[in-house]
Amino acid sequence: MKKIVSIFLWIIVIAAAVIMSSLLIAKTNEALRVFNGNYTKNETTGENNETQATNAPKITEAATAAPEPEIELNLYGGDLELPVIGATGYASVDMDLIIVNEQNVNEVVTRLRAGTAFVILWEENDWWYVAVGGTGGTVGWVMHAHSMINLPDVVPSIIYNNYNAYKAEFMSGGEPIPGLHGEKLYSYSVRSDGKVYNERLQKYEYIVPVLYSTAKRVCKAQKNALDNGDTLVIYEAFRPYPAQTKMYNAFVDFINKNPHIGENINSGQWNTSWFIASGVSSHQRGYTVDAGLAKAVTKDYAETGGYHYLQITQSGNYEMPTFFGELSIKSAVYQYPVQINSFDAWKSAEYSEPMQKNAHARSLQKYFTDADFTPLASEWWHFNDLHTMNGVTKQCDGNFEITDCFSTAPK
Repeated sequence: MKKIVSIFLWIIVIAAAVIMSSLLIAKTNEALRVFNGNYTKNETTGENNETQATNAPKITEAATAAPEPEIELNLYGGDLELPVIGATGYASVDMDLIIVNEQNVNEVVTRLRAGTAFVILWEENDWWYVAVGGTGGTVGWVMHAHSMINLPDVVPSIIYNNYNAYKAEFMSGGEPIPGLHGEKLYSYSVRSDGKVYNERLQKYEYIVPVLYSTAKRVCKAQKNALDNGDTLVIYEAFRPYPAQTKMYNAFVDFINKNPHIGENINSGQWNTSWFIASGVSSHQRGYTVDAGLAKAVTKDYAETGGYHYLQITQSGNYEMPTFFGELSIKSAVYQYPVQINSFDAWKSAEYSEPMQKNAHARSLQKYFTDADFTPLASEWWHFNDLHTMNGVTKQCDGNFEITDCFSTAPK
């Protein structure tokens, strides 16, 4: 009897093994059909559907991982990288702050002195609605044709390095100019690097005032550079007149005491005035920038007031004909002087030998001239916006210093 039970149990075990093997083979065949791309399953209905797919997707770690969400950039679409709203502006000349009264007539609230700072609240046609002294200050309208704007507020992708605000590097013939080289010629703050805190950009940055229409052309020049993998490096724009006077006096004194230096300045058609103006220069007027060029190695985007803007996180400076601040014919762009206030005279001038040998300096010039700037014949870094110069009815004399930055996020 025990033998019969034992045999019966063995029969049951063998039968179960056969059934399990059959099921396993069936599942394996089904899996192979899926892998070969001949079988899919409708995820909605659960029904099995035949397909003629020829290339099944390879299962990789990357494919199974959830894709990283793309950041949707909200870039400003105007003539600048960021709106003027919230930027700091400055009166370049004495001007009226105006409101429109109940009779729809312009009424002067107060007279703003040249150099007065304000935050821009709104723009309409030829006017800015501003708050003097920052948000919460006296409000009214000013004409923006005679107003400067803080360039980093509206073109933040540029690299700013204002030497003169912390340590000037003026030399001539490779020799330091006493009273200039290593000196702070003016100050935006008590910081050793000359920067102020810019709430709009959430970092310390230089104050770089330029006339409003000039800022738009600088933005265009920067776009030209970025399109070619480069970035502008702005060394200076507005320069206070007292600093200009100090530079001229120190330069002339250095030349008089060192005749061999003068040989590289008063040569042929060149003279001292080509390298340092004795009176009010274009830097005081607000339509000039001094700039270098760098390779934009890595980039990132930051955000302010809902707008994204480009930042150059790593760059590499190009070698130029001379270092910035070499005041002699070694820095000359052309072989001879070219009419400063001519839109076209530079186009037929012959490059100096250093410019002929330096493709980066020529690229810098093209980025600016394609943005309607005019190069200065004596300095490879200096560019004038003659369109703006001819478009203003009042010229700034620069006889003031700027220290205020009221910049806030655009709203």
